Amino acid sequence: MYFKGSLLGGDMKIKLSFYLFIFAFLCIFTGCVSVFNEHGNEIIFNVLPSSPEVSEKDIDWNKLAEAMNKRLDTIYPNIKHEVSRTEDDHLSVKVSKIPEKDSETFADIIKRQGVIQFRLVHEDSTKLVDSMLKDPDKFKVPDGYEKMSPLDKKNGRISYFVKVIPEMDGGNIINASSSIDQFGQRYIHVSFNSEGASKFAGITGKNVNRQLAIVIDGKLYSAPIIRTAINGGQAMITGIFTKEESKEIAACLVAGALSSKLEIKEIKGDKSNCIPEDKRSDSELLQEDARKGNSEAQYTLGFMYYSGGMGFSQDYSKAVEWFGKAAGQEHPLAQYAIGTMFYEGKGVTRDYVKSVEWFRKAAEQGNAKASGNLGYIYQSGFEGVPINYKEAGKWYLKAIDNGYKDVKNELAYLWAEQGINLDKAKKLAEEAVQEKPGESACLDTLGWVLYKQGHYTEAIKQFEKASEISPKDAAVMDHLACAYLKLGEKDKAKVEWSKALELNPDGKLKSQIKTNLEALGKY
Repeated sequence: MYFKGSLLGGDMKIKLSFYLFIFAFLCIFTGCVSVFNEHGNEIIFNVLPSSPEVSEKDIDWNKLAEAMNKRLDTIYPNIKHEVSRTEDDHLSVKVSKIPEKDSETFADIIKRQGVIQFRLVHEDSTKLVDSMLKDPDKFKVPDGYEKMSPLDKKNGRISYFVKVIPEMDGGNIINASSSIDQFGQRYIHVSFNSEGASKFAGITGKNVNRQLAIVIDGKLYSAPIIRTAINGGQAMITGIFTKEESKEIAACLVAGALSSKLEIKEIKGDKSNCIPEDKRSDSELLQEDARKGNSEAQYTLGFMYYSGGMGFSQDYSKAVEWFGKAAGQEHPLAQYAIGTMFYEGKGVTRDYVKSVEWFRKAAEQGNAKASGNLGYIYQSGFEGVPINYKEAGKWYLKAIDNGYKDVKNELAYLWAEQGINLDKAKKLAEEAVQEKPGESACLDTLGWVLYKQGHYTEAIKQFEKASEISPKDAAVMDHLACAYLKLGEKDKAKVEWSKALELNPDGKLKSQIKTNLEALGKY
């Protein structure tokens, strides 16, 4: 090496050449140069087989090291690291700086196996749990299933019987992120590649109304009911997560699972050599994720501006902005939200045509409430959207098929008004009454269906029940009067119509009642 000028004297040149020679010799002899000085850290892990079927001699050390390197590169791209197998068959992970608040936290994160499984819950799981509790000694777990206890026991479930063999694992996950929903609950949003998206859509499509258990590293986090086929290659994992845990799991899912289980054996180095803990608030992290293009975060941020939650000031314009960004990424809840904003005229000029467009997009992705709203809009008719009973019936049916029970009453009434499908309408109305026994509208609908079927006495019983709950409902009085008239009880009909008229109902009903009273010669 030659340095021009006189900054280095001859003796210094000789010494420098000697040191460079020693350095080069060490590089050749050892095969590498460590990036770690006395301030670096090393974590030694015991390596265990991933399952009882795998022996220690079958551990694939190259695959394990490759997975750990990928995990460190993915989660901590700015931290220098070395992964190697020790002479006594342990895994060594050296890092130039601990990228967490302490060494133990860092070790816990990188040793997480990161295995996610989507497993079906037994169709009779609840009955099986009851049988197990009644007679545990005689109870036998169904073949191919195992008993698992959820981390979240808020819903009262102490156990589920879950398939041992998963329907799908995390091999097709290409992205995962931690976020919070509109209720402040943490969840992990995952995205699949095209193969994974197709698999997930197939699994959910074939198992509608069954529960799909989400198992991560052998722990049951949640078991949601599949309401419809989930297309689009997106899934939301809910459960009991801390902010840190949800971020750790998401990062491990992206980086991929480790092929073996790890246990911390020893932590060496300067434990104070750590990066300061991230002190950002949930709202700051949410905004950052939204700016990065996370559709779930964008939707949640929109909801926070809509509701004024998490310390955000209510701002409908900003809500529309963030709902719009998420909706542009085919997020069904955001599409539903935009439809609602146009329907209500919040943050935008009220526009029923655009509302229908966005509700339709959400409904086509299986959003049941959007389907129900379309049914109502087509049934009622609004500016730019004329009444269309055929479309209304179609969307009400789709909403019910996707689990939205609240529109059973609306569809039953729609069919009764048209005088079609009356047996089906009666069944729907009876279910609505059973599900909402104290709601006068459901009793009135059942009465109206019976009236259309010619069962006037039975209809009157339902109208009278509805009237007791809502004594100032002009529509119920009108229906009751119609039924009395069919039975020849004109005086009772006149009384009900007169009482209804005193309530000054809306224009169409008011005109109809006047016409009926005139026909009776009493107006």
